[in-house]
Amino acid sequence: MDSPDTFSFVFEILKDLNKSYFQNVMSTLGFAVLGIGWIITSDKSRSFLASSEHVRIAAMAVVAIVALIHTVISIGAFVAIADKFTALININEELAIYAEIYRVNGWHIAANLLMNLAVFGLLILLIYKTEQSNERSRPQQEET
Repeated sequence: MDSPDTFSFVFEILKDLNKSYFQNVMSTLGFAVLGIGWIITSDKSRSFLASSEHVRIAAMAVVAIVALIHTVISIGAFVAIADKFTALININEELAIYAEIYRVNGWHIAANLLMNLAVFGLLILLIYKTEQSNERSRPQQEET
């Protein structure tokens, strides 16, 4: 492949990686917000989570695993995008400046992980606190 074809090929890969990265960020955030909304608005969800400690532990484990997978994928995408951007610079430094818009910088990753992990943390906290809030809302039985 000559240099213009190679540049175009790598540039298309960079664009696809960028698109996939931001789709992952928004999809993951949507998943967490949906989970929070489900817990906050549904009595059935809170009753289900309060029904067993095993259910709550499993739900918190799933959320933690999704958060971990999201973190690994985000860091992997950051590295892959940085590699492709470096490759573009090595192929044609003058044209690489036009690919800057598709570059994911460290602050993108930091903001993504801070935002998503905070929302995941809130979701885990809501799951954890479900038992305590349901116990307080149950009527106390009088001792005889």
